[in-house]
Amino acid sequence: MGAHVWINDMVGSIRALGGGHDTFIRLGGSALQALMLLVPRTKDSGDVGSILETIEEHVENLENFGKSTHPGLSLYWGALEFGLSAADPLIRLWLGHPRKIYRSVALDSLSVIGLQRTAAAIVARVNDAFEEDDLRGAAASCLGDIGGPVAVAALERLLAAPGLNEPILTGVLEGLTGLYPEVTKGLPPAIIDKIVASESSESEMKIRLVHSMGFRREGEAILRAALHDSEPMLRGAAALSLARTLGSAAVPLLRVAAREATDDIERALAFCGLIWAGETGRIKELHQVLCQLRPRSSEIWLLHPRWKREFVAALAANPDQTYAEAWSDVLRVEISVCQEKLAVWGGAYPVGFSSRREPANPAPPTAGRSCDLIFISYSHADEDLCDEFLKMLRPTAQKRGLRIWSDHQIPIGAIWRDEIEQALAHARIAVLLVSPDFLNSSFVLENELPPLLEDAKTRGARIFWIACRPCNVRDTEIGKFQCVNQPDRPLSTLAKKDRDLELLRITQELLKVSRATA
Repeated sequence: MGAHVWINDMVGSIRALGGGHDTFIRLGGSALQALMLLVPRTKDSGDVGSILETIEEHVENLENFGKSTHPGLSLYWGALEFGLSAADPLIRLWLGHPRKIYRSVALDSLSVIGLQRTAAAIVARVNDAFEEDDLRGAAASCLGDIGGPVAVAALERLLAAPGLNEPILTGVLEGLTGLYPEVTKGLPPAIIDKIVASESSESEMKIRLVHSMGFRREGEAILRAALHDSEPMLRGAAALSLARTLGSAAVPLLRVAAREATDDIERALAFCGLIWAGETGRIKELHQVLCQLRPRSSEIWLLHPRWKREFVAALAANPDQTYAEAWSDVLRVEISVCQEKLAVWGGAYPVGFSSRREPANPAPPTAGRSCDLIFISYSHADEDLCDEFLKMLRPTAQKRGLRIWSDHQIPIGAIWRDEIEQALAHARIAVLLVSPDFLNSSFVLENELPPLLEDAKTRGARIFWIACRPCNVRDTEIGKFQCVNQPDRPLSTLAKKDRDLELLRITQELLKVSRATA
């Protein structure tokens, strides 16, 4: 730490030495962007807050030096790299800042970060009658990138409100089309027709809507028409959605789309569509197309979060995770976050691709309601610990005829949500691998955990939870159940030898429970 102080002193010295107007502006803008880049690399929230305060001082210095300076541009470029550590300081210091420039950058940053826990603060900005209308609209649009029940409820409520002026209504529609897979009431047909028929084919709203339709498996006629639009990004979005809507039947269309693409990003999206449609051999081609973007840094850093998620999740379909890990680092998005987001948006991510997945067990029975599964629920951030646990459990479980189910069993091309719901209906024991990412996973908390807890109350299903990493679980519903290991000594804190012994003990306990509930 202290780098922001050094940058501050450096620019101050240049100014004191009379480096000249142009020199100061050039170095001052670069220093401002460097300060912004420190934020995602700083873990302590107090230090992040200190950096943001120093940034404000620099903006004031630049603005006082002359009207030809444009600090807002440096703030924007720096904001594109913001990470999770910035969310709380941004809300506290900038989202309600007296100056509009900071409120605007805070919205841009929080949109890129995409944390659902920031949604309520952004909703408050949308509802603030004293806020400028264009920024209220921008806040509504931002909710479309964040998603979740808070964003959905707020935007649907605003859409039904009478008398919205144009900037706010536009922002609401942009937000709704951005999270259309999550919208509960659906968009009125008249609004869909209006967006699709708009003259501007470059409309971000239309691109978002077309991309979202694939997750809802609807609008095939609209998607086919968009595949021949004059706007490359719209054609790319249509390719992705057709892959999700038609499955392998979309392959001939998508091959033509990839071959005739006029833009590298459009071609990359077409390859993503081919991967989701089952042509996993296209992963290397996707990587090669992305590499062509790298020298033109603006194309990489200005990629919308939705495209970053698509690219990284598609690359992660490769048994060798090298491509996905490399691009996860370049694009600053976590692989597990990309996979979870796409899973929430309609179960579109075919998890069964990874080589670390185990061969599928027979599918759960579709008739009746025999409850004979051991259901494993975990966050993809804890996949290594999950693999260690399954390796320890599986040999004995198979010998005793026990059926273990995790998302490793979902076959290529299957619909996530359908497969998981079917498995949940047949779970006799639920094994929860609990960690901060598990407790922060909207997919787990909204889709997997509620039916498991309900079954524990109504039909005696057993909740068997394991402390994987340090986290605050006592105030959650899970905390009411007995932990199988010591919560203050989670698996991640143990040396490999000790962890193996603990996993052996845990699996033996699980096998005892399975016999008792048979």
